Amino acid sequence: MSNKQEVSLTAKQQEIVHTKISRLVIEAQPGSGKTRILVERLVAGLQKDGFKPAQVVAITFTEKAAQEIKDRVGVRIQGLGSPTLPQQVPQHLVDQLWISTIHGFCFRVLREHAWEANLSTTFSVLSSEQAIFLKNKVFQELFQKLLQEKDNALSFLLAQYGFYKLKSLVKVLYEKRFQLKYVPKGHWVNDPRVSDPSSSAEVLQALLSVFQKIELEYQFQKKQRNVCDFDDLLWSCLELLQTHPSILNRYRQQFKLILVDEFQDTNDVQRWIIDLLTQAPQGPCLMVVGDPKQSIYRFRGADVSLFYEVKADILEHQGFCFELLENFRSHKTLIEFTNALFKPLLGETFIPSEPARMEPNAPRVVDPTPSVEYWTRKEEEGEGLSSEEARKKEAAWLADHLKKYKGKPWSNIAILFRAMTFSPIYERALDSVQIPWVRTDGGAFYQSREVAELLALLKWAINPQDEFSLWTVLSAPWSGISSKTLVSLAAARAEHRSSLESLLKQFKKLKPFIFALQKLVWLKERVSLEEWYLKMVPDTIQVRRFLKLIREFEKQNPDFQWSEFVHYLEALQEEDVSASEPLPLLEDTPEEGVWLLTVHKAKGLEFDTVCIPDLGYLPRKDSPLLLIDKKIGIGLKEDSLYAEIKKKERECEVEESKRLFYVAVTRAKNKLILSTGSSKARAGSWASFIEVSKPLLKSVMQEGHFL
Repeated sequence: MSNKQEVSLTAKQQEIVHTKISRLVIEAQPGSGKTRILVERLVAGLQKDGFKPAQVVAITFTEKAAQEIKDRVGVRIQGLGSPTLPQQVPQHLVDQLWISTIHGFCFRVLREHAWEANLSTTFSVLSSEQAIFLKNKVFQELFQKLLQEKDNALSFLLAQYGFYKLKSLVKVLYEKRFQLKYVPKGHWVNDPRVSDPSSSAEVLQALLSVFQKIELEYQFQKKQRNVCDFDDLLWSCLELLQTHPSILNRYRQQFKLILVDEFQDTNDVQRWIIDLLTQAPQGPCLMVVGDPKQSIYRFRGADVSLFYEVKADILEHQGFCFELLENFRSHKTLIEFTNALFKPLLGETFIPSEPARMEPNAPRVVDPTPSVEYWTRKEEEGEGLSSEEARKKEAAWLADHLKKYKGKPWSNIAILFRAMTFSPIYERALDSVQIPWVRTDGGAFYQSREVAELLALLKWAINPQDEFSLWTVLSAPWSGISSKTLVSLAAARAEHRSSLESLLKQFKKLKPFIFALQKLVWLKERVSLEEWYLKMVPDTIQVRRFLKLIREFEKQNPDFQWSEFVHYLEALQEEDVSASEPLPLLEDTPEEGVWLLTVHKAKGLEFDTVCIPDLGYLPRKDSPLLLIDKKIGIGLKEDSLYAEIKKKERECEVEESKRLFYVAVTRAKNKLILSTGSSKARAGSWASFIEVSKPLLKSVMQEGHFL
């Protein structure tokens, strides 16, 4: 197959791929083919510019995206020939390409210069779960130590806040610990916005004193275990490049081309690393790609303003900005709807998409059904539904509405949620009309029913008097106990008020199950924890994932007690941690069904039909005891400084909510179904965005009501 047949690029895309401009910003609309451009720019660097694989860098947002780009580049360069590559490219040359996430890039740099970075050459990286567990362990142990030592700062803080509020304050400092480096020191002492400067100063000084001791212990524990967390990778790499000019110059000379994808989700540290590598007279070419309208990761430290700052910097230094306006993904009506809805919402920074030009001989499909539907519940006279009842009505309507797609692949349809909190309502509605579904919110794994049941089995084995855990085990599907038997057990327990364990012995049909439980108690800590579980539970996707979690924990804690694993899982549940690996992955899932996932999980994906229900939902607004802003400072809840930071946070949250809605809408290729069970749109909800823009949307949106 010829090069021309393999890749078809528009004139604008060709210009980007083959430009000689050394510093570029690409503002890429959804569906504009940016991944293809990244791949072709890398291929052009290898094939036409003569770069070696080890001289090109591509930094992506996810490991999955990195692997996709690496695979596509590998396929493209096979047999193309170039000044630096043989006709058939060996795999080891493909592996030399620096294509990874920013954390993967930093890991590779640190491994190459572990000695200079004060690291062992064999260091490993903690998963987010392992890091949280270690932080919690350090927190608990150091608290005990400081209490025994009668630490003045800790005693003062406990008197002020109590244990749990103090733990919450320390958690905020952990989340923002790197921002603390840039907060003006002692700013609260003479700040008129602080109601009681002396009191605030005393609290903050005590808090920072305790936090620094915890942070030092956490760093020590990581050193002892020969591990880093994800934040360490970024900051250690930055420090290495800043303090070792020879190493920095080596990479500046080695790299000839650096591409950064999803730049709208960059944070300060990532930006500084890229700046160090590229801001030199003889530094590598730089191409950053992103869409500020799709910046939705503030909770991970992303700052959309950095995109605009870097763009301005590039343009001021003889760089250039290309705008990829054509959307190859979505139906023309969907594009018109998106432009009409979001232009007033996102303001002057909004750049509208354009429908991609069709080939002259391409067949034109005329679809008689509308591309955009907006459904609201009609309030009946005297009706006053609770929010849960309204959601149930909406979910039942949506499930019934989707029945018309029967006969087509259900996997063409996705239901996107702002949060998965109420997704079970929609799952039950789909079940009621026999529509299969697949839930892909990997983040809820630790809070799932399956994990609760597996954890309960271990907790009961450790403490057989734990009747709550025993009841959870009895209710698990793998126990084989029918709901009828469970009802009989509950009735007998209520009548006789005897222990659950003694009641079980009275049910003859449960003897095999009781024997299996007794055997598990006997086997406790006589076999490995993984082996122990396999004696009782079936082999399922969730169980395999749970067992993998055990293996990872055992690797970091080889001599652990089983109770420590219980504490580990409980810490993850308490922190509401998102799992590191989403399950299932879309392309790896054999199941056929409507996809249920969050908008964050859907980013980068596309579906023929997208449903966005519950448009009236508004996330709960947290009010932590302490807020930190790198420009404003540190604010305690009772100070007006806190109010100023909180106001700024709320404004940023509103803007990100608009961008999150934009990402959700632009996942659709042909159909978009919007709905809300609320009869009145609450201010700030996605439903309110549509209501405000209704006059602009009438020509591209069909409106309907359901009861």
